[in-house]
Order: sequence, then structure tokens, then C-alpha cells
Amino acid sequence: MVRIATITPEYAKAYNHLVKRGLREHPSSFDADIAQLEKRRDRAVARGLQRFDRLNGCLLGAFDEADKLVGTAMAIRRSAPKQSHQAEVLFVYVPIEHQGKGIAKKLMTYLILSARHLNGIEQLYLTVNLNGSAARALYVSFGFQSAGVVPRAVRVDGDYFDQEHMWLALS
Repeated sequence: MVRIATITPEYAKAYNHLVKRGLREHPSSFDADIAQLEKRRDRAVARGLQRFDRLNGCLLGAFDEADKLVGTAMAIRRSAPKQSHQAEVLFVYVPIEHQGKGIAKKLMTYLILSARHLNGIEQLYLTVNLNGSAARALYVSFGFQSAGVVPRAVRVDGDYFDQEHMWLALS
């Protein structure tokens, strides 16, 4: 059984490890670069988690029976005033040994419910690598719609990857 909850500072080390692992295993699926985060210390992550603005976003973790972090998903409100009705979905990740158990689906369910409770958030948007057909299928299953494709949006080690922008109305 998996429990979905807010990631708090006491899980900083596990969260930092999970983010770095996701970036190493799927560099074309995330805009962040592992080289930028490789030196990030657990203490700095804990401080960031302490300052995380829960009025403008949600950072969720999936925890197994042993209270081990086995997945993550985040949504953050756009900071520009004209875009503050939107939240961006970021870093939805479940390690391969925990995939196929419905964890990503459970994370997305809770993330969407949490986003609906953020004051003024009317829609979610995200970007998905078109090579990640499982991720795209997950988002489509929740009603996300395509807003267009950016060819060669990401370059990793000289290879280019297309990204699709998707959005979901919360009303």
C-alpha cells in the first residue's frame, strides 16, 4: 500500500536522491540538468522544503509501507500576475522498480485534487517528452489536452527531443 503525503524537510535526503536519480535515468524528460543539481546538498534541499510555499504549490511524495519515498509530483503556481491562474506540473517520477503499481496515477490524482484547493488555480499545464509515451498516456487519462509540440525542444548529449505542451482545466 502506498501513502501520498506532502514531502517535508525530514525527507530532504530521500527527495534529493530521487530527483537526482530521475535526472540521471531520464535526462531528456526533465528540463533540469543533473550537472546543476549534482552538488546540491541535502541540507540545502531541507531548507528549500521548509520554505516551500504551500499556498502556491504542492509537493507530494508516494511513501511505501516502510515509509520510503518511492515517487514524487509537484505543481507550482505561475508567478507572473497574468498567469497566476495556472500551475505547472513538474517532476512526476516513479523509479522503475516501483512502476506498474499505480503509484504515478495515485500521485496525479492527489496532485490534481491539491491543485484544485489552491486559491485561484484554474488550470494545470505541463510539458512531456514525446519519447515518454507512458507519461503522456498517464496525462491523457486525466484529461490533459495537447496545446502543441515544440520540435527539438531539449538537447541531451547532441540528441534532440520533441516536447508536447499539455493543459487541464480544473473547473
